[in-house]
Amino acid sequence: MIFAVILFFVLLVWVFLRASKNRGKNFVQSFYFLSCLENGKTAEEANGLAQNLLTSGSDPKKNKRVARLASDYSQEKYNGRQLPVIQEAASKGFIV
Repeated sequence: MIFAVILFFVLLVWVFLRASKNRGKNFVQSFYFLSCLENGKTAEEANGLAQNLLTSGSDPKKNKRVARLASDYSQEKYNGRQLPVIQEAASKGFIV
């Protein structure tokens, strides 16, 4: 019985951490999507560029730079919250 309870809590923590990681990736990609729109890209082009960010073939230095810029943006505009950035991007055509 104790083993089942421990297994349940381990699974719960794993699910939470996985969801948190996915939301972080969506947040950074959403920010990049919005940045691409500001630079004159279409929503389709911006989606393609954002979806290539934070993948196994992407540039780690660029990923880190964009993540930092995304963090600064959310801090400045939304008091550090990520979800409003994702919602803003989704309202402009970002595909999660």
